[in-house]
Amino acid sequence: MVPTRPDPVMSGPRRVGVSRSRRRPRTRRFRRFWTAPIPDGGYARIPTWGSRERWIAAVTEHAAQQPTWTRKRRTTFVSVARALAEHADGATGRGVSIANATLARNLNVEVRTVQRHLHDLGASGLVVTVDEGRHLTRDERITAYEATERVLIRKAATRALTLPRTAVTCTKRNVAPPTASAVGIDVAFGDLTNARRARARKPASKPREPRSLPLQRLAAQIVQRLGWLARTTHIGALCDVLQRCGIDPLVWSAHDVISAIDGWHTRCRRTSVAAQATNRLGWFTWALREALADGYVPGSVRRTAARAERARRQALSEAQQREWEMAPRVDPSSCPAAIRAVRIALDASAHARAVRAARAASPRLP
Repeated sequence: MVPTRPDPVMSGPRRVGVSRSRRRPRTRRFRRFWTAPIPDGGYARIPTWGSRERWIAAVTEHAAQQPTWTRKRRTTFVSVARALAEHADGATGRGVSIANATLARNLNVEVRTVQRHLHDLGASGLVVTVDEGRHLTRDERITAYEATERVLIRKAATRALTLPRTAVTCTKRNVAPPTASAVGIDVAFGDLTNARRARARKPASKPREPRSLPLQRLAAQIVQRLGWLARTTHIGALCDVLQRCGIDPLVWSAHDVISAIDGWHTRCRRTSVAAQATNRLGWFTWALREALADGYVPGSVRRTAARAERARRQALSEAQQREWEMAPRVDPSSCPAAIRAVRIALDASAHARAVRAARAASPRLP
């Protein structure tokens, strides 16, 4: 094998390099970005910021109203806010997902400084944290790697830039503030508009009363007897169903509830099986309502009605007995005379009937 001559350009001391002036300029390589999805309704109660300029003006106004802050702290506070605004959605101010270390590196400050100013922004209502930073799950790591071709272990917190109700964004008197209909906030008075104010004044929900102990016991007995209902139903949901259907735990028992459903199911010749239903609690609710509409009476009510009927009959019998006892008695000495009078009356009536029969048979007789 004949050895090949080494390339003078790529080997040995005679290597010839490419001059810097003739090198191809390096292009900046942008990394693809990925963030964890926000659950539905995560931004529902967070108003939008209106515009980037308006939000920065509100931040500047808030910093100027802090008498205990130094000039350097105000400047750094506004710088951190501007850096957050650069990564926010231009229309809504949402979707800010940048790490504190990245902000500190871009602004040439300490991470602790960034954390302090983020806390101040959150306390003032200008920044709302929608999703805290955390370690990614296995599925999220796979999704992030497919999107960015990088191994991501943690995710940064997701924040939304918003305006508090008392934020004033117009810093110059000769500049008209934006209209309230465009952003949903009345900046002239620093409060919500009429429509949003009406929605915000919803009455506070009353604290829910605890479920009674007899109702919980009844639900537990039903779940114990119906195994197909115990695997997919919480006992609290079953208590709510019984309460909505008007089941009184002091009157109904678990046997009554199950007998009502079984009896209605048999009379109507139903072929549906509760264990095969997708929503077993819904099937139980439907069957119980149909059984109640069919006129089922619980056993305790039937027993109470039977006891009342027996008591009524006993009272009637006792009243008749007392009436018989209070009736006047006949004198025994007058019994023979009364018997003779009755016999005479019977004989007279019998003789009269015989005469009438004879006359009817022989009409010629006088």
